[in-house]
Amino acid sequence: MLELVLQNNQSDPITNFVMKLNKNYLGLQLDEDFPQITIFSGQSQQINLKLHMRGPFAEAPVQPPVLIQTGLMCSLDLFYFDIPALLQIAFTKSEPIDFTLTSPVTN
Repeated sequence: MLELVLQNNQSDPITNFVMKLNKNYLGLQLDEDFPQITIFSGQSQQINLKLHMRGPFAEAPVQPPVLIQTGLMCSLDLFYFDIPALLQIAFTKSEPIDFTLTSPVTN
């Protein structure tokens, strides 16, 4: 579950939200479309989005911190930001995933 809180600090309402998670090591993707909401001036809105795992996608082992680049487009503009993901999410009973954490070997 991805929990977001969006707040409108401008005078015009914000609408037409579209969100996408870029390809990431854990294979996390949105399981549903962003709800079509309007956030009016001075209002904040909490959004909960379901996620699913289809990965891993990266060839190299993951190195903490795991950051998932995300794009959010709305009536204002297109915004990019990183969402930190804890590795514990990869070890759920409903969505097992197999990957290896490695560190460099030195002689």
